[in-house]
Amino acid sequence: MSALEREEIIKLILAIQQFSNKAIAEWTRLTNHNLGISPVIALSELKKHGPRKQKELADTLGLTPGAMTSIGNKLIKHKLAKRKYDPNDRRTIYLEITDEGLEVLEDSFLKGQFLHLELLKVLNEREIQQLSKIYKKLLGDNKSL
Repeated sequence: MSALEREEIIKLILAIQQFSNKAIAEWTRLTNHNLGISPVIALSELKKHGPRKQKELADTLGLTPGAMTSIGNKLIKHKLAKRKYDPNDRRTIYLEITDEGLEVLEDSFLKGQFLHLELLKVLNEREIQQLSKIYKKLLGDNKSL
């Protein structure tokens, strides 16, 4: 890879980060849940996989146990998740999504879809197809990461 190619890749990475930051900031403004993206991602994991130990969630999401504890406490405080104790071992505690958590997750998902449609409407059909092809290729080639 030449120095010019590296420079272009660095510019591309910065542009992707700027776009992501813009999308997250706007999504946070639109949702009005006072949560941030990480708690919503945690809710999504709870919905997909059912009750989970906070340690398991932290590992899955790539978070420290301390960060996951903070997120778990926030979800419980907002009644979006609840603690569930293992009947065979009361020391084992799971987080479980609540009905309110499901509603917030659905609202967040719908507002995220709306936002991305708005942000991507500057692209024409051909550009959307190209972008889709590029992301599929990147995701397919980086499964080992």
